[in-house]
Amino acid sequence: MKFLKVLGWIFVPYVMIGFQWNKIGKTGKVIGSVWTAFALIGLIVNLTGNKTKPTPPSQTANVQVASKESSNESSKQDLQSTTSPTPSTTAESSNAQGQEQVTKEPTVEDKVKKAIVDAVKDKTNMKKDRLVDIKANTHHGVEKEGAKIVLATLNADENFTSNMAKGSMLMDSSKVFKALFDIPEVEEAVLLWQLPLTDAYGKTEDGGVLKVTLTREIAAKINWDKFDWKNYPKVAADYWEHPAFKK
Repeated sequence: MKFLKVLGWIFVPYVMIGFQWNKIGKTGKVIGSVWTAFALIGLIVNLTGNKTKPTPPSQTANVQVASKESSNESSKQDLQSTTSPTPSTTAESSNAQGQEQVTKEPTVEDKVKKAIVDAVKDKTNMKKDRLVDIKANTHHGVEKEGAKIVLATLNADENFTSNMAKGSMLMDSSKVFKALFDIPEVEEAVLLWQLPLTDAYGKTEDGGVLKVTLTREIAAKINWDKFDWKNYPKVAADYWEHPAFKK
């Protein structure tokens, strides 16, 4: 019982002093009053200090909503800045696509070069470049719009005899003519074949040895699968061969 009274005076003196007022002496009353006053002051300070003004629910909700909207707006702006191309990037991309389209559209000369290389390869049997000079000029002799006359100077394959070299060039001419007239713009084609020639002074250099000219009209009459290359002098629009082939 004494123990409980001690606890009471320590923790709730303002209660105990009321019950024990008549039982304690003058000195006890003074000490008890002072202690009770201190206890009451401490209690009041604790109660007022711990109280915080609560945020109204509506204000809390508004703050949370505003925070979410701000976060969403920031995310949208970041996404737009990441995915939306800048004007300069769009312009560069458009220019690159335009250049690519221009590059992909081959000229008539490009088509002619590809057709010849596909027909007789890009190198001779002596590892020389097959194509020496290729021109696709406007053909003024026909009314067809965009018509071209092809002038092709080519290195021929070398052979053991002049007649064998001649036969090889004429057979290759058939392959080239067939490929060239598959190009719609080509209305006429002139093939000039070159081989190394040695002059009277012993100087050797490449020179023209055979020239064959066909028009689209003539080519349309030829059955390429059965055509005899020996008939070129008869059917060609123009035919020339080096005198060495006539010996």
